[in-house]
Amino acid sequence: MWKKSVMDNYCSDKVIDETGIDNFAIVMKEKMATAREKGRSGWHDKNLCSNEYLSQLLREHVEKGDPIDVANLCMMLEMRNERIKDVRHEGFVRHEDETDIVFRLRKRAEIRRQIPTRKSVQENKPDRIADLLEEAADEIEKWRPVPLEKKCC
Repeated sequence: MWKKSVMDNYCSDKVIDETGIDNFAIVMKEKMATAREKGRSGWHDKNLCSNEYLSQLLREHVEKGDPIDVANLCMMLEMRNERIKDVRHEGFVRHEDETDIVFRLRKRAEIRRQIPTRKSVQENKPDRIADLLEEAADEIEKWRPVPLEKKCC
């Protein structure tokens, strides 16, 4: 809820709305710049980054509680002219299911290896973080119980 301030006595609702939006956009841009500095990019390329993946990230970031991350992910979907996809029933977001975490680890490793602005991609070198994501997925799969139909001959 909006907290009343001295500004409320002198500003119209329109000015308060527009000032809030302008200030929020500045913070969104700063967060995107920080992510770019870390080598993250490619959200606009549907071949590198699917609607399902952005929707999954959006839902995860809602749970984390950071409104700036949520807003940036919403912006990405809007600029791609896409809706938020309900991936909860498609095996993407099932936090209690280990196959979900394996999928997400492998997907993130795959995406890291395809981001053209990453130094490792540009220099055609291994991406250690992507390798670690793959190793983590392998370890989880190694400890996963064998399905009933595969226990016997």
